[in-house]
Formats: sequence, C-alpha cells, structure tokens
Amino acid sequence: TRGAEVFTSTTTVRFSARDGASTWLDLLAPSVSEVEVNGERRDPAAVFDGERLRLDGLAEENVVRVVADAAYMSTGEGLH
Repeated sequence: TRGAEVFTSTTTVRFSARDGASTWLDLLAPSVSEVEVNGERRDPAAVFDGERLRLDGLAEENVVRVVADAAYMSTGEGLH
C-alpha cells in the first residue's frame, strides 16, 4: 500500500563508462516498475534482485531512469 509505507521514487543517473561495460546501482526498494538504460526499457524482474540493479551493455555516456516504490525508513537512510 502507498501512503504510510511506501512512496514512488523516480531517479535519473548520468555517468560515463567503457563501451560494453557492466555495473550496478544499489537500491533498497520493495518493488521496481521501470528501468530504462539509454532509452531502452529493461525488465525490472530480470535486472533487480531486491538490493541492486544490474546494468549491462553500457555505452560511453549513459542515462539510467528508474521508477520504484521505495520504503520510508527510520534508520537514518532514505526518506523518513
């Protein structure tokens, strides 16, 4: 349920890499609904393991957009 437990988060990350490289983004979230890498949609179920988003086949310049349901935290991390 949205409201007291989760909120929708949309994040855009821009970075450089070696052509064809792989990396990941750390993400603690109950669910991910969209992952887009350089304009190409990726299946969230295939790239998100509950803690990380795996990013393969990168270009020299990259734009990654992620839409997730993120949890409110009371640990000093995230949104309270």
